[in-house]
Amino acid sequence: PANEFELINSVIGDGIQKDKEIGISSLAFDNFEELLWMGTKGGHVTSYYAAQLQKYTSFQVHPTDEVRNIMTMDHCILALTQNSLRSQLRRGIPCFTHTSVDMMDMHSLLLNGRTGRAVMGGLQDKLIDFDVGTSKQFTVLKDIPDGTNAILRDHGRFVVSGDVPSGRVHLRDPL
Repeated sequence: PANEFELINSVIGDGIQKDKEIGISSLAFDNFEELLWMGTKGGHVTSYYAAQLQKYTSFQVHPTDEVRNIMTMDHCILALTQNSLRSQLRRGIPCFTHTSVDMMDMHSLLLNGRTGRAVMGGLQDKLIDFDVGTSKQFTVLKDIPDGTNAILRDHGRFVVSGDVPSGRVHLRDPL
């Protein structure tokens, strides 16, 4: 239908190298600044501003792993890769990198509004509760036998996790 979509601008993603696997793996609108964040399969993150999509910052968060999820906070951004969580200031200065034996095939990142902590999930039977302020992992929930937590969504009363292979949806108490 007419007037349904109008292309304002397009850009070629920054940090995409021809000799590596090409592609944008994640996008996120910043909730605190007028920025669009993009992560690539080569572990690169770039932010763009204005309708012309001008580059604001660009930095590498992992040398090889793809950026699977980006979440913005008031003081930093979080970039989730397969085995790590990276915190960066919007200017590109790294704050911390968190890795754990519990992080095997991560895909989802969600900020728990009630606790103020991040919840991470993936193609594994674990949910990881992580305090961004102290950079510490608190708990690992293992209550889905032969299931996954690849999709995480926030709800007013629950944390919703989606089990990709079985198609099940789990409602969890965020506390």
